[in-house]
Amino acid sequence: MSDDSTMSRTRLLAVAVIWLLMLGIGVAIWSFWWQPRTEQVEQRRIQQEQKEIYESTSSQSRFKHLVTLNLDSFSGYCGFRSIHFLEECGKQGIRIKLVDDGANYSNRLRALADGTSDLAVFTVDALIKASAELGDNPATIVSIIDETKGADAILAPESKFPNIDSLNIPDLNIVCVPDSPSETLARVIMAYFNLDQLAEDPFVYVDSAEAVYHAYQRSKPTDDKVFVLWEPFVSRVTENPDYHVIVDSSKFRGYIVDVLVARRGFIHKNKA
Repeated sequence: MSDDSTMSRTRLLAVAVIWLLMLGIGVAIWSFWWQPRTEQVEQRRIQQEQKEIYESTSSQSRFKHLVTLNLDSFSGYCGFRSIHFLEECGKQGIRIKLVDDGANYSNRLRALADGTSDLAVFTVDALIKASAELGDNPATIVSIIDETKGADAILAPESKFPNIDSLNIPDLNIVCVPDSPSETLARVIMAYFNLDQLAEDPFVYVDSAEAVYHAYQRSKPTDDKVFVLWEPFVSRVTENPDYHVIVDSSKFRGYIVDVLVARRGFIHKNKA
């Protein structure tokens, strides 16, 4: 047998050994790490589902009431999302189910109207407008949360829009969530500062604050666009040195007031 043939067989054997070692390592990783980890995650998920089913159906459950609360990612609603609030409600036998609807106020009010939601947060202006569009008042205000003071703002590239007067151009696009505090702020500013050169409908509506933020991310500082957002997105945008707050809600009083509302049927059945 030639030396070349022996060397080829030796190389082939070495490659085969290396592949076997790699396969063995892969099997070991799967057997001792990945598979047990996957099984643990699935087991925890099943246990959580079983726990929720048990709590919702057991006569021994500490929850006497299930209350659905619609809200969104606005930082001013962090109290409702806090573990302390949920725990305090739990002590009273109340289980709170939080539903983030992306600040779609029309859908939020419809959820109250059809009984799929019991409580919800609104700004007063959004509640009035959504009720007018629905042609009904299925909810009533039960508590004032706060008055927004700077949490809503119009943001724009500073080089193109250094001040409010620079917004008064026909090609301006105002990106915001419809029927929301951001639209209210924009309309108040349009009226207060007499921005009479704007197009008849300068608004570009998107579904949520997250969508406004994504529109900002896709834009260029040279675009004729401004973005109306609320916290925490205002702080995220201002991390970009090219963008600034042109005006925020701290400059206007009595326009953007957050309230907690309840479905009328829910109040009737749960007065206590």
